[in-house]
This record gives sequence, structure tokens and C-alpha cells, in this order.
Amino acid sequence: MKGESSHQDNAVESQKGKKPKRFLERNDAISLAASIGGAQEEIALSKAEKHHKVEPGQPDEPDRKPSSNSKAKLKATKAVLSAARVKAKKDRSKLRRERFKNAKNPSSGSNQPTPSEGPADRLVKPVRKVSFA
Repeated sequence: MKGESSHQDNAVESQKGKKPKRFLERNDAISLAASIGGAQEEIALSKAEKHHKVEPGQPDEPDRKPSSNSKAKLKATKAVLSAARVKAKKDRSKLRRERFKNAKNPSSGSNQPTPSEGPADRLVKPVRKVSFA
């Protein structure tokens, strides 16, 4: 008996045929898409207004604090130190070039620094070459 009832159910289903499922009608889908598009448009416009709004009485960035005096002093000090470093580097390279010229022309001068050179140049010792032959 159990076999007969399941057989009868299959026969009833085959007579009706399989129908496609419809969750939304065509007009419903179009109206849903239009409402979603309208909501997204409103959100985009509100964000754009928020970012591009400029009030004439207010400065552009009221949240920014004015730079402190100590930061300005620190920046100036860093600039001075950087300039000193650059000058020392140029002096070292100039001294190196002079030594190279003196090494090529031993008759023209010695490795001794001239009196016109500053005290920083006198602290640099001449490079000595040693050979173990």
C-alpha cells in the first residue's frame, strides 16, 4: 500500500507539470530597482554636500591648531644643522680633491693643510698608504 500512494503522488505531479517560481512580478522588480537607485542617489548627494560645503563666515579648516612657537624653533634648528652637515661634507670633498691633485703632482705641494684652511680641515689626518712587500 505504501508503494501505491507514492506512485499516485508522482502521477498527480506529472499531470500538473513544473512551474517556474516567481517571487516578483516584472513591474514589482522595476519599481524595487527604481527605489533602491533613488536611495543610493540621495546618499551620494548628501556625502558630496558634506565634503564640498563651504561656509563664507568660517575659515577653511577651523579644527587645525596654529603651529606652536617651539615647533618653529625646532624646524629652524634642524635647518641650521642640516646646512652645517652639507657644508662639512663639501669641505671634506674639497680636501679630498686637493689631496688627489697633490698626489699626482708631488712637486707642486705637500699633504700639509694650508693656513687658509679652517680648523675643521686641520683635524682631518692625511691618508697614509702602507704596503707590505
